[in-house]
Amino acid sequence: VEGLEPSAEAANPHGLDICHGTLESADFAPESFDVITAWAVFEHLHDPMRAFRHVERWLKRGGRLIIVVSNIKSLASRFAYQEDIPRHLYVFSEQTLAEYARAVGLSLKTVTHDTRFFGGSGRGVVRVRLFQMLGGSPLGYFQAMKLPLAQRLRYYPLIAAAGVPLAALERILMPDWLICRLRLNGIILAMMQKPAA
Repeated sequence: VEGLEPSAEAANPHGLDICHGTLESADFAPESFDVITAWAVFEHLHDPMRAFRHVERWLKRGGRLIIVVSNIKSLASRFAYQEDIPRHLYVFSEQTLAEYARAVGLSLKTVTHDTRFFGGSGRGVVRVRLFQMLGGSPLGYFQAMKLPLAQRLRYYPLIAAAGVPLAALERILMPDWLICRLRLNGIILAMMQKPAA
């Protein structure tokens, strides 16, 4: 087991062999790994194609890449503009993941939509849209939600008062199973594979 970490100050509580660098700059030997995982990494990279090329080279034949990335087709991305820019430099869809995989000689084998990873249900979109209809912006909504309740009630009484009933309505209208089935959740878990021969 080896790790790759961009921060030299990051803790290593299990004493693993950890190289410092990025997926774009690391230099592991070809065909070194059976499995490579990257959880919430690719959306932060300046050159994801370069990283995909490196990963393909590092994987043994039949090896797998398992990644978690943001879903550009999610409710939060489409209606609340929650791509987390500038921290997220790229946002992915199933189609773009398949294209990246194909471009480097991997194949996209499975895609899982699940709200258990980093939340990702998209609930809150109705409240964001209401805030916009009242003249606010999505960013303004999220800033307002950071205020203490007393201040929210004073500055945004309609939003503060409507928050609980709208949240309950969203839970009824947008249960996790439906969000995942419609592929509208915020996170995609994808498994790509290098050909065995």
